Amino acid sequence: MDKTERMLLENVLNALDRLFDHETQVCDLCDLLIATSAALSNSDHTAKLEEAASETDTLRRSSLSREKQRDQALVETDELRKYLSDVLYKDSPLKI
Repeated sequence: MDKTERMLLENVLNALDRLFDHETQVCDLCDLLIATSAALSNSDHTAKLEEAASETDTLRRSSLSREKQRDQALVETDELRKYLSDVLYKDSPLKI
């Protein structure tokens, strides 16, 4: 994994943490996922990023309240969070 790819994936993982901490909204996360999947369109991570982008895009277009969107987005992106943690920190004894 090159430095740019690592930085982009870490940025997504940090955005997922910010969503959990109520520091960002689903629409912002969705935009980041779309941009990151485009930037990494030829990587092994594209499918996971695109899936999460699609799920969050559906949520942001829904009539759910922002809090309910957030709660559902946390559920739907949990697999991505685990995947990114494994990819980024697989050799670290301290996994997220």
